[in-house]
Amino acid sequence: MELYFDYSEGSPNTYLVEERHHLIPRCFHCKQTSKILLDGSKYWQFFQSSNPPHIQNVWPTLEPAKREHILNGIHPGCWDAMFKEEES
Repeated sequence: MELYFDYSEGSPNTYLVEERHHLIPRCFHCKQTSKILLDGSKYWQFFQSSNPPHIQNVWPTLEPAKREHILNGIHPGCWDAMFKEEES
């Protein structure tokens, strides 16, 4: 089962990244894949550039857990579950 996340920030120009694109890894905590809707121009800037900028420069307003999801596939809820004990 794939989970769906919308990180497009309301952009009318979107791109849906799916497992078949091999860009977003499977979450190693829950083993589920993700479909992530992104702003199309930011997608091209980050994933298709020969010299991509740092993710925080492409998505400065996106929460860090969501940026981690784009980078390594760990869902924000899984991230919270994995590190919940460390925050106590």
